[in-house]
Amino acid sequence: MTENDILAAGRNPMSQSVELAREYRFNDADGRRPDWGAIDMDFSMHPPFLLELMRTGAEIQLEWLAAVSKRTKRFLKQLPNARVRKGTS
Repeated sequence: MTENDILAAGRNPMSQSVELAREYRFNDADGRRPDWGAIDMDFSMHPPFLLELMRTGAEIQLEWLAAVSKRTKRFLKQLPNARVRKGTS
């Protein structure tokens, strides 16, 4: 599936692969359709230091995504409205 196919179907090009796999019923090469967000994970066998590293990494990623989102919103506010100039299309 190409980005053009996704756009033509009215989909967001940022759709997660698991969402598309569910909708179009396709699987990984091994036949599975993993969805880490839907899995009830058991972290009891992981050492505490690893869990702390994972938590710290996820928190850093969330902070970074929030900063990128804030800058992007500020940028979009500065963009003029789209207008078609005479002689262009």
